[in-house]
Amino acid sequence: MTDFFYETITPNRNLPFHLLIHDTGEAHQVLSHWHQSFELAYVISGENRNFIINDQRFDQLKGEAVVVNPYKVHSLNLPKDHERIAITVMLPNDILTASNVTAATRIQNRIPDDGHLQRLFTTLYQTTRHLKDSGTQAEQIGLVYLILSRLVSQYSSVNPGKQLPKISAQMDHLSPVITWIDHHYQEKNHGGKTCRHCQCLGKLFRPPISKIFAPDAACLCYKASPVSHRKTAINNF
Repeated sequence: MTDFFYETITPNRNLPFHLLIHDTGEAHQVLSHWHQSFELAYVISGENRNFIINDQRFDQLKGEAVVVNPYKVHSLNLPKDHERIAITVMLPNDILTASNVTAATRIQNRIPDDGHLQRLFTTLYQTTRHLKDSGTQAEQIGLVYLILSRLVSQYSSVNPGKQLPKISAQMDHLSPVITWIDHHYQEKNHGGKTCRHCQCLGKLFRPPISKIFAPDAACLCYKASPVSHRKTAINNF
């Protein structure tokens, strides 16, 4: 059985996206998971080794941008490498909607030698080395929009009507619940608001939802112990 996770994208404080810097050089494993939206990765120095997107394994090299498209299962198994400095940008759907990027948009996975993107990502990394203030955050937001613009204008395609037919049918059921979780999972008391979705979702999960979540979970809106970003287990989806 293949296990993977749905991971919500929780923006950083005062930013409309989630920005991560990886610079400890320690060995690290990122389990297989997927998002509703895009994840952007860039290597400043060293390598992101053992990057897997939909069972395709590769090493992300210095200066290479990698784009994980929506619904694509991906993982990382990084060995110790004290030269490795990498940056990850996770884009919530709100940014795509504001940028008029549709769900049918697919961006090229690997972009190794785009000097313009390299400069944008490097500048974005450099802003994280400064004392944070409103000006720094405004610069970071502008850089991410420029990166997204470059990716969409130069490396994307749209395939309406033919994109992921199997997942599209399943997402008709999943999307309302996922969207609700993304916006409300931090609330203390959900009041069973999403229970009406669980009857439909029960057909899509093996094992049943009652076994995936904690024993006393009444529905998908169950609030587990606080975490930095919420992961929901989905088996054989």
